[in-house]
Amino acid sequence: MVAFAAPPSAATLSIQRFVAVRRPIAQVRRWRPPSVVARFSIEVVPSARDVPAADWHSVLTPADSPFLYHDFLTALEETGCATPDTGWTPRHILLRDIGDDDGGGNGSGDGDDASDSPPRPKGELVGLAVAYQKAHSFGEFVFDGGWAEASESAGIQYYPKLQVGPPFSPVPGRRLLVPPSHPRADELRVTLAAALIQVAQALRLSSVHVTFVEPTEVACLEGLGFLHRLGTRLEWTNAVVTPGPRAGLPYTNYGDFLGDFRSKKRSKMLRERRAVTEGAGLDVQVLEGDAIPDAALDAMYSLYRATLFKKWPYGRQYLKRAFFDALKTSPWKRHLVLALAYRRVEAGTDASVHRDADGNADTIVAGSLSVVNHESGVLSGRYWGALEDIPHAHFELCYAAPVEWAIARGLRVMEAGAGGEESKSERGFEAVSSSSAHWVAHRGLREAVRVFLQDERQAVGEMVAVMEATSKVREKGRVAAAEAAAAAARKGDKAGRRE
Repeated sequence: MVAFAAPPSAATLSIQRFVAVRRPIAQVRRWRPPSVVARFSIEVVPSARDVPAADWHSVLTPADSPFLYHDFLTALEETGCATPDTGWTPRHILLRDIGDDDGGGNGSGDGDDASDSPPRPKGELVGLAVAYQKAHSFGEFVFDGGWAEASESAGIQYYPKLQVGPPFSPVPGRRLLVPPSHPRADELRVTLAAALIQVAQALRLSSVHVTFVEPTEVACLEGLGFLHRLGTRLEWTNAVVTPGPRAGLPYTNYGDFLGDFRSKKRSKMLRERRAVTEGAGLDVQVLEGDAIPDAALDAMYSLYRATLFKKWPYGRQYLKRAFFDALKTSPWKRHLVLALAYRRVEAGTDASVHRDADGNADTIVAGSLSVVNHESGVLSGRYWGALEDIPHAHFELCYAAPVEWAIARGLRVMEAGAGGEESKSERGFEAVSSSSAHWVAHRGLREAVRVFLQDERQAVGEMVAVMEATSKVREKGRVAAAEAAAAAARKGDKAGRRE
């Protein structure tokens, strides 16, 4: 890991308070920023449930991350995970095409309505930003705690702020959600990006943070004054890296993947797997979607909490038991992948959490939770936990077993989540850049952040270069290339002496 530069000092900030007109959220729901042409209206809704699922998904593509799906976000909000009480107040921003209509009033086109029923949205939904008003910076995985401390010490209020992106999910993807095939997609994207700033101003928020954004959206945001922040994450790619006739082709099986490593590292990774299955006597299974029994989700919640308590005070519980219960009947369950380690016990014991077809009972003692999108070919690792200290179980359930499963399913990429850079790099995950974009209202703070990000980008670039140069999965190829170059040099020397 690279140690980034210290956060900007409060002494560098110009103490000039940002002043914005405060508007009640009821007004914001019907408010259209003055810079938006009459063709479009902007609506801020306090819950994903306020938008019909069909409308919500009309701006998504099959390749978009499942973390942006209506059923996932609704489950987080309705089970108390992403709510005002947890510091995540939904402020989803909708962009509607209302043609040449003014779009004022109640948005229904019916004039004044004395009823208490909510106004009927008017116009086709052509843009969406998944957004939350935040009272803290937890659960974002793009860390701005230093900015908040510097801001507050300079007398500038940093919270609340606007966070754009799905909660608790360091997964890259589109954030300015407009239908890519729309004839005015570029215009819609700019209009939606401008709306992020204008909604923040209307709600008197200090800043807007668009995290893990697609690189293709960065230019649009920068054009409106957002600052580009470069970060790193690690991912495994299903492609042979050793130079040769199969370079770039998908792996045929896990053994084929191990073939990209040098023999010493390959043997170590195999020993780690045997330590779990043979040494600890565990059965490892990878279950997907409807094949996951309810009891396995119960167990996964227990594993999740157990690991959080072990990591305290660094681990934080974002997901509640009710969320895991909701997954049992949610259509979103089809995207779940659990890698579970079972310890077999006698049938009928109270410790059993799963029974096989023969009625034998197993106890789940460790597991990981990932999310798959077969359309995009991406597997996203998210949570892990264990009830016992089992040597190498983390490596088996978070890396080896999911990668083996991804190869068998023909997936393209596995995203490894946050943290653990060294252990992931040792097992074939490589550093790739990630982007976020930040708009800061206060001019002094914005300038301090801009300078900070310049230095940070240099550090991130150096980190990626070092990780590329020391990648274990590419070591075999580097050694082979060096040996080939040395052999060619020796051959040239001999030829020169003969002459």
